[in-house]
Amino acid sequence: MAAAIAGAKRGYNRSSDDPQVYKDLFQRSFDEMLKDVCSRAERKRVLKNTKGSYALAYLPVGLALFHEHKAMQPCERHARVFAYPNMASVFDIPLEYWERFCAQQSSLYNDAA
Repeated sequence: MAAAIAGAKRGYNRSSDDPQVYKDLFQRSFDEMLKDVCSRAERKRVLKNTKGSYALAYLPVGLALFHEHKAMQPCERHARVFAYPNMASVFDIPLEYWERFCAQQSSLYNDAA
């Protein structure tokens, strides 16, 4: 959420700079993940741990591309991402957030090994 808000504040997302848009997007993503991806037991555990809120969950985002324009004008490099499972839910975030996500993911894999 913080990454989406930071991208909106920097003017990357021409679609909206309203935080509520991103809250709604993440809640939909959370609901879809629970409905379509999780088993019944997983869904029950996730709902208990998150109290049914995306804000207390870890939601996957995927990289669409690195981007260097906003409103057709050159700008600092940033990441265009999408919220799973809806690949049409595209928004832009500052590059440092994407790099932080990658470092966290790498740390999780290294810890599991």
